[in-house]
Amino acid sequence: MLKNFEFIKKITEAHGPAGSEDEVRNIIREELNDICSSFDYDNLGSIICHLSKNKKIKVAVVAHMDEVGFLVERITKDGHIRVYQLGGTDPVIAQNNIVEIKTYLGSKIKGVLSSDTSSKETKIGNLYVDIGCQSEDEVKKLGIEIGDSITFITQTQYLDSKNIIAKSWDDRVGCILGIELLKKFKNIELNCDLYFIGTVQEEIGTRGGKTSINKLQPDIIINLDVATAKNTLGGKELGRNYGEGPCFVIADKLALGNKVLLKEFVRSAQKIEGKYQLDFLKGGGTDNGPGSNSGYGIAGLSVVLPVKNCHTPYTILNEKDYLECYNVLEEFIRNIDEEILNKVYSYKK
Repeated sequence: MLKNFEFIKKITEAHGPAGSEDEVRNIIREELNDICSSFDYDNLGSIICHLSKNKKIKVAVVAHMDEVGFLVERITKDGHIRVYQLGGTDPVIAQNNIVEIKTYLGSKIKGVLSSDTSSKETKIGNLYVDIGCQSEDEVKKLGIEIGDSITFITQTQYLDSKNIIAKSWDDRVGCILGIELLKKFKNIELNCDLYFIGTVQEEIGTRGGKTSINKLQPDIIINLDVATAKNTLGGKELGRNYGEGPCFVIADKLALGNKVLLKEFVRSAQKIEGKYQLDFLKGGGTDNGPGSNSGYGIAGLSVVLPVKNCHTPYTILNEKDYLECYNVLEEFIRNIDEEILNKVYSYKK
């Protein structure tokens, strides 16, 4: 079992769909309060955690705090709660799961995400939360209002000795890695100032990645995220196989990974004899997209972990993949210096 598993449970079980990341942000701030030199925020709510080494180079480890979820869109006269989707959740998979509604004042009400049986097709528009109420007034008396946030309820736990399920590995695992890296380097000399940025609203358009990185303007971005493993159904493709280590993303729909950073990550993995994979995210992008396009442009690379059942209440992460990812990140950050930065921006010379 991972030594920080109790913290992992706490942050992965926290309520935090896009636009309602408060619990997650508070957990991060509390965990790093005695580690970081300072904290800052963008105007959307992303948190910027700074570990100062009094160096000129600024390296930002970036991960989004939000998870997929829903909003209360409408309360029907018979006490059912229609939902608005936040992020790419398959309605067929989402139905018949326990969820919680968090009110504006912070109360949490449990319910079952169900589907209208009168429809032959399961669509987001057919989903509703049943909390056992019989009328609209009964729902409203509980403090539930239109716009309240909704997430799945899942107990984070080991399936066996190496596989862990959670509702929000996307992207709390990136947040966990960022936090652990700042802890690791608290009393270790580096050639850079290290930052962890927990971004907001990634699942609905990589919004906090743009605003937070634009505010900080680091020299290098290391974006951490997850993606669906390609060998989930028994097939095996080059690029993103579950249990075979972190993936260094060459390209996705929003950004190209910086070539120098890619080579340095490969070198770091080889130096520690760690597993790694090279990948293309053909179906979407990460915060590295808006991040690397901030200001006049910033060199960045995404490192993703392969997971199973992404964007469901029961996403599965391989413990060894997590540890391999942490180790290569530690090695890379430990060796960042002016020479590497000069290679990254060599065209300026």
